[in-house]
Amino acid sequence: MTDYVPGPNPPESAQNSHRPARRRRRAWPYVAVILVLGAALTAVFVWPKTKGDDPATPAAAAGAKVFVVNGTLALGPGQFVPVDGTSCAGTPAYKDLTLGATVTITDGVGGVLGTGKIQSMTLDGLGTAGTCDLKFAVPGIPTGKGSYGIEVAHRGATKYDESKVRLGQLQLSVS
Repeated sequence: MTDYVPGPNPPESAQNSHRPARRRRRAWPYVAVILVLGAALTAVFVWPKTKGDDPATPAAAAGAKVFVVNGTLALGPGQFVPVDGTSCAGTPAYKDLTLGATVTITDGVGGVLGTGKIQSMTLDGLGTAGTCDLKFAVPGIPTGKGSYGIEVAHRGATKYDESKVRLGQLQLSVS
C-alpha cells in the first residue's frame, strides 16, 4: 500500500477560481440619484416659499394691483371670557373664533380672492365689560371688484364696498 502524498500546491489563482472576482462599485450613480432627489425636493418645498407672490392667489399670478385687507372682529360682552388679563377666548357659542381661524375674502359673486387667519386675540377694556379683538390681515386681494365679502370661520360673509375695505381697518362684529 502506498501512502498518499499530496502534490505540489496549485497556483493561487487556481485556488480562488471558485470565488467570483470582486467588482469595484462606482459611487457616481448613487451621487447622481441623491442630487436629483435633492433638486426635486428643493423644487417642491423650498422654491415656492422664496417667490415674492403666492401662486395660489389668482391676482398675484395675473400681476394685478392688489391690497391687504386688515380688520378686527370684536366679540362683545357675553361672547368672550378673559384668559390672562391681556388675551381672551370665545364662549362656547363662539369657540370657533380663535387664533388661526380662517378669514376668507370673496368677490361680489362669491369667488374666493384670498384667505388669511386670525393673528391675535386681545382683551380691550376691563374684563368682560370690554371687547375681545380678533385681528387679521389678508394680503394679495385684487382691486376693482366693487364689493367684497368677508367671512370669519364659516360664519357667513358680510359684504363691504371696496372703498371701505381699502381704508385699512375694518371693524366687524358677530351677533
